[in-house]
Amino acid sequence: MSDWDSRKKEERKIKSYISANPPNVQKLKERVWMENGLLSTREDPDQILTCPNYEEAIRDYSQINVDILRSFVHFDGYKKITPELLQSYRNDLTRVIVALLHEDRSLYYYQGFHDIVEFLLLFSHFDVHWTYTFMKSLTRAYLRDYMQSNFDEVEKLLQCLFPLLSLRAPELVPILQIAVHTPLHSFR
Repeated sequence: MSDWDSRKKEERKIKSYISANPPNVQKLKERVWMENGLLSTREDPDQILTCPNYEEAIRDYSQINVDILRSFVHFDGYKKITPELLQSYRNDLTRVIVALLHEDRSLYYYQGFHDIVEFLLLFSHFDVHWTYTFMKSLTRAYLRDYMQSNFDEVEKLLQCLFPLLSLRAPELVPILQIAVHTPLHSFR
């Protein structure tokens, strides 16, 4: 392999680490400090080494992390999996959620979103690519209204709750009105 070919190969590696979602900072650090790691002074090592991590890239990362720590404990095989495998499952869950939110910055995370992704990971036998693709379609088609910065669209749906219940199950309406403060009250 000629020197030119090896430089091109190295350049492709570095660019793939930069363009990964999230950027592979560890591999970048290894490549940057290797002999011939950077191909020219056009590459800015400070910019490469300060790629944003999950916490910086996703505004709701702390809530996502809290929810993920409670994931994969309510399915049949939970007691049989090792802590390492559980961590691997949680990493996959994090990757899918963060990738979805990173791709569409207009979406906001809500508690319960991780449950949907978790179910699909279990259903697909931890096929991350399938789960990501399915969730991307599901989010665009059905969940987008619930992932906005405010609850305007959700409130519209909740306002339909009691009229629909009164038509379908009128005996439930007085029980719900007396026993429970509906989520609708928290929006006003």
